[in-house]
Amino acid sequence: MQHPAIASAAVVGVKDSKYGETVGAFLEVRTGAEKIGPEKARAWVRERLAYHKAPVHIFWVGEGESVKALPLTGSGKVQKEKLRGLANSLVKGGDRGSKL
Repeated sequence: MQHPAIASAAVVGVKDSKYGETVGAFLEVRTGAEKIGPEKARAWVRERLAYHKAPVHIFWVGEGESVKALPLTGSGKVQKEKLRGLANSLVKGGDRGSKL
């Protein structure tokens, strides 16, 4: 399942005082594609998955964004534990990404 404007995505749990955890998505825009808005991204997910699985927080990845690149292991896998910590730090620090 891939949106045509998104080159890569990673989803992690983000601490939430009400629900315990909510969905946070790190999205990297495909080269040459126009960056989609957070509501369009959520709507796209909701058309394919259950409503509650859509990201509450969206963090953009790339030049000029809070996150320059997804942290990867030597074998190219996303380091989700690092992303989870980064998401929680960004939310706690006031950069909530594009919040629902």
